[in-house]
Amino acid sequence: LASSLLSRRAHNRFHTKDERNAWVRIDILKGYAVRPQAYTLVHGDGWQSLSLRTPRRLRSWRFEGMPAPASMLASAGGPPAGGAARAAAGAEEGGDWVSLRCHTKDKGLNGAWSSATWPLQVPEGRMFTSLRVIITDLNSLGLDYELTLGGVEVYGDLFKLP
Repeated sequence: LASSLLSRRAHNRFHTKDERNAWVRIDILKGYAVRPQAYTLVHGDGWQSLSLRTPRRLRSWRFEGMPAPASMLASAGGPPAGGAARAAAGAEEGGDWVSLRCHTKDKGLNGAWSSATWPLQVPEGRMFTSLRVIITDLNSLGLDYELTLGGVEVYGDLFKLP
């Protein structure tokens, strides 16, 4: 289950189907938004193929956020809803996914159960109600788009929305 990605138990494993642009979504608690400052991915054990016996490693992906509705940001500590501040804050009612960090041929997750942390440069006032990891290219074997994760942690500020 995807919910096991947020658990502190050792050796959780989650994987998607072998599909181009496969992704895993993390919804923030209802009524809350997050301004992430960094995130950690735990790779898992590579979900070894029965035929290849070779681990697949995540190499190219995006970490994205779904903007909190602009109408809720002012009272949550974000910019006031209206005018240029609204455009800077994001969407009227969620809108499109925003790329927070893009990885290409990243070797930070290179072993079974390896983990790595990446900082994020999120502008002041940007908050997100959902986050996701989306695979953008073939894995380390160059054979498929299977996204394998053992855990996700997000570090930042949590805001209660009105």
